[in-house]
Amino acid sequence: MLYTLALLAFLLLLVILSRVISKSLLDLLGEGWYVFLLWPGVFVHEVSHLIGALITLTPVRKFSVVPDYAGSLSRVLGFVQHDQPKNPVAVMLVAAFPFVGGIVALWLLTVLLAPALLPSVSVGSWHFRVGSFFALVANFFNDTLTLLTLPDWRTWLFLYLSFAVSAHLTPSRHDLTNVVKAVFSIALIVLVVYGIARSVGISAVDTFFVWVGQYLGGIISKFILVLVYPAMLLVFVAVVAALLSSIKKLVRRR
Repeated sequence: MLYTLALLAFLLLLVILSRVISKSLLDLLGEGWYVFLLWPGVFVHEVSHLIGALITLTPVRKFSVVPDYAGSLSRVLGFVQHDQPKNPVAVMLVAAFPFVGGIVALWLLTVLLAPALLPSVSVGSWHFRVGSFFALVANFFNDTLTLLTLPDWRTWLFLYLSFAVSAHLTPSRHDLTNVVKAVFSIALIVLVVYGIARSVGISAVDTFFVWVGQYLGGIISKFILVLVYPAMLLVFVAVVAALLSSIKKLVRRR
């Protein structure tokens, strides 16, 4: 239960941070430059949806990563048109796969362009405490400012792509709605199956669900460790983006 709550907390944190980054960069750059400069994040986001559809065997009808303006108030940065996924698990995977794609992209960017940061993201001994996470964030801020070499072009490419990917890390509101519906559907199915098994006297069902819970707990705990670094990076990006946006607003007022 603790691991599940920690996972939900991290996912919620990533959603909030990504929204903050996106809004701050939109205010800072303006819509035109926002769409143009952050296109790599759109590419990662939509390709992730595409991969989610392919691995769930959901037929894809159309795919685009080219921005399209359907009207003055409607902006579509990219899309994947696909058939309705066949089950709640497929719905959840297709809708939530930008999380996976974005997290993988941030790790790859660090490995390829900023390997000096890797020692600072060793979290193998970290325990799920709020104080521990903020201590990690503080250390990460210090390491980011001291270990990255500013004259190196790889540092600037790393920062640029990290901003772009972070701004489009989380699924859209529509996709998040689908994720929530899918999770509730899966939970309802599990509860129904469990209730039927208990009502007909299948005693092994308790042992089975305990084993499943322990197995999933182990997987979730490892997944949380994978999320710690992206969460720290998004905190850093969100702070920088918000500061730059605030500075622009102050300059405009003067």
